[in-house]
Amino acid sequence: LREVDCLGMRELAHLEGLHAVEEGAAGVGAVRVLVAHRPGSAAEVLERLAVIEGKPLDEHLLVAQSYLASPAFVGREHELELIRERMLQVHGHSLLVVGPAGIGRTRLLDACLLAAKLAGMTPLRVDGDDVERAHGVAGALLSQLLRLAPDLTRELAGEDLPCLAALAPELLQASASPAVSAAHAALRRLLLAFADRMPLVIGVDDLTRLDEASAALLALLAREPRKQGITLIATSERTALETADSAHRMFAASAERITLDSLDIRATRGVLASIFGHSPELEGMVERLHAIVHGNPRDLLRVAQHLVDHA
Repeated sequence: LREVDCLGMRELAHLEGLHAVEEGAAGVGAVRVLVAHRPGSAAEVLERLAVIEGKPLDEHLLVAQSYLASPAFVGREHELELIRERMLQVHGHSLLVVGPAGIGRTRLLDACLLAAKLAGMTPLRVDGDDVERAHGVAGALLSQLLRLAPDLTRELAGEDLPCLAALAPELLQASASPAVSAAHAALRRLLLAFADRMPLVIGVDDLTRLDEASAALLALLAREPRKQGITLIATSERTALETADSAHRMFAASAERITLDSLDIRATRGVLASIFGHSPELEGMVERLHAIVHGNPRDLLRVAQHLVDHA
C-alpha cells in the first residue's frame, strides 16, 4: 500500500469528487475511501458514465437489465469447495460434473478455473465450440499454454517441437505436418511435463460435444498414472453420456462424478436478491418463482429477465 501510485490515486480521487491524495499513510486511507465509493453494480457504472458524458439514460431498460449481468454465485458452495480441495491435492484428479441443461454446470466450471488461477495454478479451458477450430481441442490447449507460458512450453516440448507444430504452427518458423495421432501423443507428454513444473487445471465444458479423438486425449490423461499436478474437470448432461462414444465413456468411468441438483428455495432467494436487492416484495415472489422453475438457475434468470422487460 505504501507503494501506491499517488498520481493515479489523485486522478481517481478527482473522478470520485474526493480530495487529492497525499503520499504515504494518507494513501492507505484513500484506498479505503475509494473502495467505499466503488460502483456497486453495472447499473451504477452506467449511471455515472451517462452523467460524465451528459447523455440521458434509459433507466427502465439499460439500468434494470444491467442488474441481470452477473447474479451472485449461490447454491453451489459445497461443490466448489469439494473441487477446490481436489485441485489443491498433490496427486492429479479427474472430475465429471453432471446435471440437466440449465442447472449451472458451466458457471461452476468457470468458478473452479478462477479459483485455480487465484491459487497460482495454470487454468486451461476448452468446450464443444473448439471442435470447429483448426486442430480442435488439442490445438486450443496448446495455444493456451503458449499464450500463458511460451518459454516454458517451448523448453518442455523439446524434441517433440516439430511434431507439436501440427497443432500450433507458431511453434516453428516452418510449419510441420506429422500425423495428428502423433501430435496428440506429443501434447500429452508436454502437458505431463508442464504439470511437473506448474500445476495444471483443464476445464472441459460439454464433454460429449468433443470429437472422439479429443475425448480420447482427455481419457488417456485421466488414466495416466503419472498425472500428478493435473486436475481435469469436465461437464456433461447426464443423458448425453448414455449415447456417447467409447472415449467419452472411458473418461467418465475414470472420473469422480459430481451431480448438480436443483437449487433449494434458500439458494433461489439468494440469486433473486443478488439481482433485485433485498425487499419485502422479493419475499412475496420467491416461493412462486421457485415453484415455476423447479430450482433451475437458467430458467430462474429467464423469468427474472421477463420481469425486467415487462413488469
